[in-house]
Amino acid sequence: MKSLRLNGNPWNCDCGVASLGRWLASRSGNPGYPVVCIGNGNFTCPVCYKPAGMRSTPLNFLSPQLLETCEHWSPSHAWI
Repeated sequence: MKSLRLNGNPWNCDCGVASLGRWLASRSGNPGYPVVCIGNGNFTCPVCYKPAGMRSTPLNFLSPQLLETCEHWSPSHAWI
């Protein structure tokens, strides 16, 4: 896989996306698998839709407070 576009989805930024946020943040600047947020002048990073206070926050910039509260959280099953 050369690329994966996650933008354009209504992301709910809760503990369910905390591990994805950490992974995206760890990839920023990595030459092997960079997280590219700007393409053709458009903002293309996946961004939060909910909760309203986090709307438009890029997933790779999720607050450390959110990530800390999710350390003992267990994900539920989800189907895509």
